[in-house]
Amino acid sequence: MITRLFSTRDTKFRKTQSVQTFQETYERTKTKLILFLAKLVLKDDHSLRIFFEKLFRLGILKQEERTIFESNVLSNFGELNLIPCVKDDISFPFQKQKLLGEGSFGKVYHCVHILDQKDYAIKCIENANEKDIKEIQILSDFHHPHIVRYFYSWIECHTIFLQMEYCSHTLRNYFMTEKVYDRLLFDEIVDGLDYIHSKGYIHFDLKPENIFLTETRQIKIGDFGYSKNFAQEKFYNPDLYEKTFYICKDDMLCHSSIDIYSLGLIMLEFFLPFCVTMMEHWCLLREAIQKPETRLSDEYLQIFLYTVNAKQKERLTTAEIIKMRL
Repeated sequence: MITRLFSTRDTKFRKTQSVQTFQETYERTKTKLILFLAKLVLKDDHSLRIFFEKLFRLGILKQEERTIFESNVLSNFGELNLIPCVKDDISFPFQKQKLLGEGSFGKVYHCVHILDQKDYAIKCIENANEKDIKEIQILSDFHHPHIVRYFYSWIECHTIFLQMEYCSHTLRNYFMTEKVYDRLLFDEIVDGLDYIHSKGYIHFDLKPENIFLTETRQIKIGDFGYSKNFAQEKFYNPDLYEKTFYICKDDMLCHSSIDIYSLGLIMLEFFLPFCVTMMEHWCLLREAIQKPETRLSDEYLQIFLYTVNAKQKERLTTAEIIKMRL
C-alpha cells in the first residue's frame, strides 16, 4: 500500500494535476483583477469590451478565460468574441468625446486620455498612403507655439492614428461668431507660417478650417496633409490637388508664395462684418476682393495687394510682413 501511494507514476500524476489547478486559479484571478481595475477607469461598456478584446488578441489573457465573461462575471457586457473590429475605433487608453471633423483624409475625434485626463485630437486615416506618412514626418519635425503639437502615432486595423494637440475651435468658427478684428490672431498666423517656411515647407492648404484656436484663443496651424518641401520641387500640377478658393488658380511654381496668397485672403476675412450664413460671408468676401479699399485701411490694403499679386515671386514674404507690422 505504501509503495502504491508513493509510486513515481502516482506522484507525477498528482503533481501535474496540482500545477494545472494552480495555473487555472491564477489565470482566473488575474482576469478578474484586470476586469475590476478596468471598470474603475473605463466608464462605458463599449470601451471596456474593446479593451479586453485587445488583451485576448495580444495573448495577455488566454482565450480559455473567455468563459469568465460568458458567465456571471461580465454578463452585462455580452460576448467579447462578437465585437467587430471597426477601423476608426479609438479605445484604451482613450475615450471618444465627439467627432470634430471628417473628409477625404478620414476622421478627427476629440478624445480624453483616461490616465492623464487631458484632451487630445485623434486623427484616423484609413487606407493611408505616402502623403499621410509624410504628414506625420512633417508634424514630428515642427515645434512652435502656433503649430498644432504632435504627440504620437500608431497603426491598427489598417488605419493610422495621430495623437495631436486638441483645439476647441477653428478660425472659421471665429469668423462666424465674432465681429471685431483681432490683430494678435493675425500676427500669430504670420508667425506660424513664417516658421513653416523657414523649415523649407509650404502648407499648401492654408484656410480658416485648418487654422485652429485653443480655449485660451491661441492660434495653431494644422492639417499638413498637402504640405510639401518647396526646395525639392520646382513646379506642381494643379490637377493633382483638390481645388480651393484660397490658392491662386494661376500659380504653377512650388513656392512659399502659394501660402502668402492664402494669407492675404484670410487677412481680408478678419475685416468682414458678422454674417449669419456662410453664403453671406462668401458673397461679402468676393466683393471685398474686387474692392479691398472698402474694407481695409491703407496699412492693411498695402499688405493685401502685395500678398495677392498675380506674379508669384513679387508677393511679400512672411519676414517682410513681420517687419511691416513693427
